Amino acid sequence: MACYADVMNVETCLKSDGPIALIDLDSYRGFVAKKWTRDSLLAHFVSEMRAGHAVVWGHNGNGGNHVVRVTDQASAERGYGELVAILNIGEGGAYLVDHAELAQAAGNADAPVIGPTSDRQRHVAMPPATYRCRVVRLMDPALAMTDWQLSTAHVHFLVELTPAIPSQDPTPPISEVPWTATAEVPDDPVRETVAEARKVVSNDRACKLFGKALEEAPERADLWAELGMKQLNGQRDSAAAARSFAKARELLGSRASAELFRLEAKARLTVGGAALTEAARLAGKALALGGEDGRTLRMLAEIHESRKDYRLARTYFERAMAVLPNDESLLKAYARFLNYKDSEALERFLAGPNKILQGPYFVRLRGINLSHGLERYREAYEVFSAGHGHQPENGDFIVRMALCKLCMGEMAAGAKLARRALTAFEKAEDPDGIIEALFYLYVAALRATRARYLARIARHLTTSGALVKGGWICDAVANKSAISRHSEAKWLGRLAEVVAGHAPMKTLARWPAWIAARTSGYRRRFPLLMQEFAIWLEDEVEIREDDAWPLELAERESGEAWFSDPAVQTRWENHSLMFARTLDGSEIALVDRDGLPTALVYLGGEGDIKTLANSPEEFLHLLAKADTGVELDKVPASARKTLAAWLKKKGVRVPRAPAFHIASILKPRKRN
Repeated sequence: MACYADVMNVETCLKSDGPIALIDLDSYRGFVAKKWTRDSLLAHFVSEMRAGHAVVWGHNGNGGNHVVRVTDQASAERGYGELVAILNIGEGGAYLVDHAELAQAAGNADAPVIGPTSDRQRHVAMPPATYRCRVVRLMDPALAMTDWQLSTAHVHFLVELTPAIPSQDPTPPISEVPWTATAEVPDDPVRETVAEARKVVSNDRACKLFGKALEEAPERADLWAELGMKQLNGQRDSAAAARSFAKARELLGSRASAELFRLEAKARLTVGGAALTEAARLAGKALALGGEDGRTLRMLAEIHESRKDYRLARTYFERAMAVLPNDESLLKAYARFLNYKDSEALERFLAGPNKILQGPYFVRLRGINLSHGLERYREAYEVFSAGHGHQPENGDFIVRMALCKLCMGEMAAGAKLARRALTAFEKAEDPDGIIEALFYLYVAALRATRARYLARIARHLTTSGALVKGGWICDAVANKSAISRHSEAKWLGRLAEVVAGHAPMKTLARWPAWIAARTSGYRRRFPLLMQEFAIWLEDEVEIREDDAWPLELAERESGEAWFSDPAVQTRWENHSLMFARTLDGSEIALVDRDGLPTALVYLGGEGDIKTLANSPEEFLHLLAKADTGVELDKVPASARKTLAAWLKKKGVRVPRAPAFHIASILKPRKRN
């Protein structure tokens, strides 16, 4: 069969129970009479076809889906009949229209045949000129009254538009609208089985029935496509769905529709992994056959996002939005794509003029991006406040306002808003909201009163069932009497992941732990950069699932039992905080230097004590270069490369800092 060139293709599905047409928007006259008849309407179509204003044809059926593909390339396709006519296309372009639109315009002189804005998927973008229009019927007329008419897998009509040269290719005179007579209903041995398959609720039962029908009629590509849709429904069996769609495509050859390519691409996208390459190829073919289809463009964006080709994914998202500018689900998908990848681009997008972006979902996301992505808390507070003004009972906006106040250091105001949010969430019986509001109240509270908030959080977490781990963390922090400051900060970081979005909201999860660290006096002793590195390291270890990093974050105070002299041990504990432990039992400590950058000290298993770096920034860069001079240099190159990329992304540079000497703590100078 013919292969169609990827030059200009438009493919659409027209649901019609009468003739369909390709019309010139500028010249086609739709009105016939207020009380037109079938004969008068068909006569009007013939008149418009003779004038070159439209090309109209039937399908010999009572109704169904009619997939029409329009191309500007001639082919050798013959099919089951053809219509050749002249079509003059003006500045307004040509459009595919169904019988309902033609009939409405025929009885109402003021009714437009088609809306150019709302029906852009039916627009045939060809330069103004006179064209030879060849309509090839690709579906067997004997199937016109069968279930094939419901299938969108098969291209029913191919429309070829090529420059008209009357002297070389004269067109036959137009005397009637072809293929308008209703065909007889042929025998279909699987009709009852297929009808039952479409009625049953159970997907498993439907798949079995379609399988039974295909045993009797294995050549029915439409049934293979329907089986694939059932298998794909709810991601029941995406791999089997892909095989069913591929079988239908094999049977149809070049008559397979862009929709069939798109469905198979969707199935392979769901499978993921190695199937993504084939998914991208299939979606690209669907785009070539069907033109700028918003659904296909979005799928290509999601495929390339899964393949981590974010530049190409972003390009396809933008093309999809140009086709479907008011598709809310598409706008949400693009916003989710930008989130965590490009905070500045997300802010520009969400601040755009589209009225849909003023909805609660996008307002909330913009506020979160301003606060957690860009750290512009005051602006974020204003965004959340505006959203709260439109939805005063929405506790989610109130709790975000509370978080912004806490990040701005306004603890009393943050606590007040958190209490309001708690009241709203309790009224709405929203357990996740209650937990988050309680957590922010915990953050804002004085150290002596925090345990009661943790106890309340623990109750809600443990009773919710899905968050038992979070409840255990709360109990551990609330009940451990001799808990160290660093340990509490670490447990709070884990708790924050549970509370603030349950792991997927990792950016949101980071900030409550940081706030807790600031208000508890940890920020001076536990630098923010090292907190962020600790969170990054735990994520990296989880992603890699190997032992590439020969260290683990500490859970107790640094220097325990390191020095036999009690006075030296006391001075050490007053200035240091244990950060991590290596696999051989050595420790890495953070040493506070009263206003100077925090130093990092290595305490070896053999009693060796040495300064690793004079600042956190220097330590991380040395670690990335395998230049620490200790066991940490055994980190594989791939892991070090990942760390270097993280440091570059954050713009971490080594500051000028005086050298740190361990003797300044162990043997302080005596004052005169």
